[in-house]
Amino acid sequence: MTLQPASGPSLHIAHDSARMDVAAARRAAADFLSALGIDLDREDLRETPARMARAYAELFSARPLRLTTFANDEGYDELVLARAIPFRTVCEHSSPWPACRTEGGHPEGGPPERIMTMADPLADLSSRGVSIWLDDLSRRRLVTGSLASLVALDHVVGVTTNPTIFAKAISGSDAYAEQLHDLWARGTGVEEALRALTTHDVRWACDVLRPVYDATGGVDGRVSIEVDPRLAHDTEASTATTSRCSPRRGGPPWPQPAPASSGRCGPRPRSRTRPTPTPAT
Repeated sequence: MTLQPASGPSLHIAHDSARMDVAAARRAAADFLSALGIDLDREDLRETPARMARAYAELFSARPLRLTTFANDEGYDELVLARAIPFRTVCEHSSPWPACRTEGGHPEGGPPERIMTMADPLADLSSRGVSIWLDDLSRRRLVTGSLASLVALDHVVGVTTNPTIFAKAISGSDAYAEQLHDLWARGTGVEEALRALTTHDVRWACDVLRPVYDATGGVDGRVSIEVDPRLAHDTEASTATTSRCSPRRGGPPWPQPAPASSGRCGPRPRSRTRPTPTPAT
């Protein structure tokens, strides 16, 4: 790890990749696997030591990090928190996978002249005109406030949904149990039940994104939902289908309809002043 001066009041931290010996790591990986009885003469395993070496080289190569400082003109001397600090560790009590942590510090000896904070990559992308969309939605994410947190703290301005996302959400959580029981008690058919479950979540997500929609004049703050592929060329039917997802407190008139086929749906996105959204998975 090396510290490099950067232009302006910031500090650039970069990993010193020159110290890595990938060839030696490959040989060590081969010895390690052989010691475990792995037959590296097998055709499908011959490249495994090299893959292991490359994988661990990537794992332990931290991304460059830019620390930004700003003048402490107000004489701030309270607790300072740096959130979501990326790190990797190989200590005996931790796994070597990437993680994040929050550090807090209290200035000693009076207010510091400058305060150091971590640069936010998503904030940088957002400032450059990239719309960050979350490619995921579930009832649990809504109930726990996870989506609201991503919108408030991590610059998420839109949500993408599809049948696969909802299938995973519904089958992997008990958050839908109460609504499912109610639909069953009313004798609701499968197609209508699925529509009720998904539109409920999409409406809720629209409510969460309402402030973003208002702040951007409708450019962001949207939720996508796939409509029946049989309606791909039927503008009125597609619009009627998505109108059922209208948020409970106003906001975007409808989620953006996305036909589940290669055809184009009649309703098209309004002119955007930003590039194509970048999904955050």
